[in-house]
Amino acid sequence: MKQAIAILMMATVVAWCAAGQAPGRVVGEAATAPDGSAQFSLRDAEGAIWGVQIVEGASVVLVAPGAKDLSGAAPVAMASIRPGDRLLVRGTMDAGLKTVLANSVVVMSQDAVAAARAREQAEWRTKSVAGTVVRVDEAERRLILRARGTEEKEWTAAIPESASILRYAEDSIRFADARPAGLSDVRAGDQIRVLGERDEAAGTVTAARVLAGSFRTLGGEITRVDVAKGIVTLRDVQNREAVMLRVNGGANLRRMPGIGSNGGGRPGMAMGMGMMRPGGGGPGGEGPRRPDLQQMLDRLPAAALSDLKPGDAVIVSAGRTSGPQPWSVVSLVTGVDALLRAPAAQVNQTLGNWSMELPMQ
Repeated sequence: MKQAIAILMMATVVAWCAAGQAPGRVVGEAATAPDGSAQFSLRDAEGAIWGVQIVEGASVVLVAPGAKDLSGAAPVAMASIRPGDRLLVRGTMDAGLKTVLANSVVVMSQDAVAAARAREQAEWRTKSVAGTVVRVDEAERRLILRARGTEEKEWTAAIPESASILRYAEDSIRFADARPAGLSDVRAGDQIRVLGERDEAAGTVTAARVLAGSFRTLGGEITRVDVAKGIVTLRDVQNREAVMLRVNGGANLRRMPGIGSNGGGRPGMAMGMGMMRPGGGGPGGEGPRRPDLQQMLDRLPAAALSDLKPGDAVIVSAGRTSGPQPWSVVSLVTGVDALLRAPAAQVNQTLGNWSMELPMQ
């Protein structure tokens, strides 16, 4: 088998020479580790698999995640490349055959990438201002956002040209799939996080980085669960229409624990209504409280897709998409029976006031 691969690679090299292929590069992650013949496969951003042959004398270096150049690169052995490592491969390439004769390989180890991503996500969670966009002023490069939490507070965010703006893809809830965007892509109603220098007293922040996305909150009763396909169908409590939802590995599923009944209702109703009530006050009835989905989720026990059953009452935050259903679930709470039993006006107010965090998986 290896002899056949070597013969094929040699034939490819001859074809390259005959065709006068120009140098190029491929970016992706290692799908396999290099074998004894210095060959491995690479998966690019579109999911295509490339065959890579590392030539004798090629440069193989390791860089830290986020590096802008090779000034801090360190030579490493070819054998150190592992599946999942991020790679930049330069050499003579054939786009039709999806092959590269590599004279340079730049490596970012998957462990280092994962650690850097975890640090970045922690920084977003702990140091950013999060909320809902109220309005955007493109001419002045600023926006007003209403911060999430028990007390509503409006912030003015200045968005300089140097600020990095990312927006969640419409078909993904993964932080890693967020794409570069402009201020014109940020719209009123979007969920947003702004990371930068902030003045708590003045309610202002100068953005260094911005993360935005468009999500929908809905509630209803589950009518069908397809565990194999990861699809949940529910009847929207507001318009009674069927909605299909996709539950993938990044979804946050929680269950409202049953702690008794409320006026003969089903278990969990008292907690469900208490945590979902859009008004009614905090401790001691001190004014209205804005329900905070993320804070609620942090206190609830985890659930699995296999736990969901037809008839369960759920409230869901899902990626809002211009395409067809199913929509991708960001967060789902089951056991919220009070949502289905409440008057229509209260349901509309609850769902309209519900706040959430952008997913950071």
